[in-house]
Amino acid sequence: MKSIVLLMALLLLSALTPITTSWAKEVVDLKNVVLGTGHGCGMTHGGALRCFGNNGAGQLGIDQKLPYSFSRHGLTVIPTGVSHVAISDDHTCAVVSSSLYCWGSNTHGQLGMGKSGDNVRTPAKMFAMPAVVTAVAAGGSTTCAILAPNGALQCWGRNDLGEVGNGSVSPMVLEPVTVIPSGATAVAVGAQHACAVVDGGLQCWGLLFKDNGLKTVNRPTSIIPPGQGVTAVAAAMHTCVIVKEALQCWGRNFHGQVGVPEGARIAPSVPTTIIESGVTAMALSNENTCAVVHGTLQCWGWNNLAQLGVFPPTGSATPVAIPVSGTPPSLIRSVAIGMRQVCVLTGEPSNPARDLLQCTNRAPDPEDVVDTRAPSSPEKWLVFGTEGVGLSEPLPVKKRIVNYGLWQGTIGTQTVMVQLAPTAQACDARYYYRKHSLSIPLVERERRQGTVWIESPDTAREASWNFADVSADTRNITGEWVSKDGLRRLPIRLSLQRLTPSTEGDDGKPRYRCEAHEEAFDAPRIARAMQERKLALSDTTFAGADGSYRYRAALLMGDRIESLSLPELVRTPQLKQMLRNWESESVSQYFECAIGLSNREEISAPDFSRGLAPVQWSAKLLVLREIYSNYCGGAHPSGGVSDFKVWDLIQDRPVEMWRWFKGIDKTLRITSKRLRDLVAANYGRRDEKGDNSCADALDGNEYYLMYPKSAGMVFSPVLPHVNQACIEDIEVPWVKMHPFLSPMGQKERASLMNIH
Repeated sequence: MKSIVLLMALLLLSALTPITTSWAKEVVDLKNVVLGTGHGCGMTHGGALRCFGNNGAGQLGIDQKLPYSFSRHGLTVIPTGVSHVAISDDHTCAVVSSSLYCWGSNTHGQLGMGKSGDNVRTPAKMFAMPAVVTAVAAGGSTTCAILAPNGALQCWGRNDLGEVGNGSVSPMVLEPVTVIPSGATAVAVGAQHACAVVDGGLQCWGLLFKDNGLKTVNRPTSIIPPGQGVTAVAAAMHTCVIVKEALQCWGRNFHGQVGVPEGARIAPSVPTTIIESGVTAMALSNENTCAVVHGTLQCWGWNNLAQLGVFPPTGSATPVAIPVSGTPPSLIRSVAIGMRQVCVLTGEPSNPARDLLQCTNRAPDPEDVVDTRAPSSPEKWLVFGTEGVGLSEPLPVKKRIVNYGLWQGTIGTQTVMVQLAPTAQACDARYYYRKHSLSIPLVERERRQGTVWIESPDTAREASWNFADVSADTRNITGEWVSKDGLRRLPIRLSLQRLTPSTEGDDGKPRYRCEAHEEAFDAPRIARAMQERKLALSDTTFAGADGSYRYRAALLMGDRIESLSLPELVRTPQLKQMLRNWESESVSQYFECAIGLSNREEISAPDFSRGLAPVQWSAKLLVLREIYSNYCGGAHPSGGVSDFKVWDLIQDRPVEMWRWFKGIDKTLRITSKRLRDLVAANYGRRDEKGDNSCADALDGNEYYLMYPKSAGMVFSPVLPHVNQACIEDIEVPWVKMHPFLSPMGQKERASLMNIH
């Protein structure tokens, strides 16, 4: 009767709400598929194991460099002999020729190696378990396995909620311990609990939903008595079992994943019949449940990302029929949920190698789109899910171009300077058109058709550089620039200027010197700025304490960078070189500022200014105040005083002010609390109009810029953006500074006073 009511409800739902389902299909040689939150694995009929997805903790079992620690295709982890596989969020286990292998995260001892800590990035055999293993389950940071010949169950890993089931709630159990001595035929490990089918009944432990509340149980406790016909169990944040082809579920139900009509308002604490008959397979995630019922697929729970393939993306607290396209329903072999999708394996028993993998929520792979204006058919799509992964073996990767270095050439008819660097090592790969010189970022991607660089990634201006072929002449490479919409295409021709040198890292792999070509990369645009500088000089006089000093104000990049040029008769070659270096650095920063704004449709001058001007000048010392103001992307603009450059004109060298004092380190941090209090006491804006906020900000500050005057020392606080309005120069008389002067400071201060 209940099944008739359910069928009528489904028919009514389909009549009121149009249901369209998005599936993509792929012919694969797979016997089983298991999906987790961020990675998944497929087992072939020949016993090979392929895994894909996140690899941050080594959970794929592939110890090789992967872009963004993620594999978009199934990588062969174990070539043969695999009979069972289980995955959790960040570790994986497989039964291989009756032995157990585990890999991935071991933060809670879930790999059963007798220790916790370091990740294991390749399959490791568990020698602590010499018996024949017939099944394995993993969830959270806990693992369990069933052993032949009598069905003993052993568990290990995280145990702070009793998940291991050994009678304790210790943080972790590092080696397998026997939880059930015999009779176990199936096991499942959820996020915070575990269950086993024992003699046709069910036993569970960990954080269980009992009596309408959560309770920690650290030993197996009977949920369904023996002999009741339980054949399978699955666990996530809730639990489901198959009992004589009926599906029963219970537990946490915040997305309706249990399947009761009341939805999230009801969280059953005892097994509750959801489907009365015909259930042959099931799969659970923390938010969803699916079951194969009389050869059809039914799913329920959350659908916020269309993971059920149902549009519009609304969920259901009761089972909803999910159409499976192109295959008789009776041939659905298995179902899996994870990675924001549902997958089923279908096929004919006579030809298992031609099984069809069908998954919801899939998207086309741009690599398989020959022409972006005419996408390939869905049957040829090799990626699925919003993360973009696939179970098919990837096509052979063509030899990549060894191209890290400085290049010069053209895109279309425009000349460019290009710095290609390994972005995986946090290097700045970028290029600029010589006509405007503003930098545009590049990100390296390796695809099956060769080396690809993405220009302005994740922005409206995104484009790709495709270098498909490798010629014998590696000093000259050609490719194609393709706009994001594929409508514009331009030829790329580059010539090598110099290769990027590398050194060997601790892991024996090359580490590239990212900064190796900075100067050469910037040289053309700096030379252009210097040429314009010669046309923007104005004579200026500074009134110093002991006379007047003439110099010329120099403007670069229009008026966005202001520096100074000293007369030839001022014999300070080191100072003049410092000024030239500062100008070159400022020009480079001006152009690099555009990278943070590269999502703009039109390339224009960035909001950037930088200046260097004298604030003190005598025969002994020149003090230059460096100011800046820019917005190069981010939450807000930045600006203020960035430095005081104090120069000894007699010895023609910079003055390291921190050496003048006791209680100031080389980072200009005042380590002496007495000195900090003295500086704060001379702050001119304390309690201004009853406002203590600036005084409070200064009281906790330790970092100051500083320079000397004839009357005393000037300190400028270094404060965060929210306190920029509180920054002002604080002058402390020399008589008060005397106790804090080092021998060098006393000598220099006397010299300064004598000059004045």
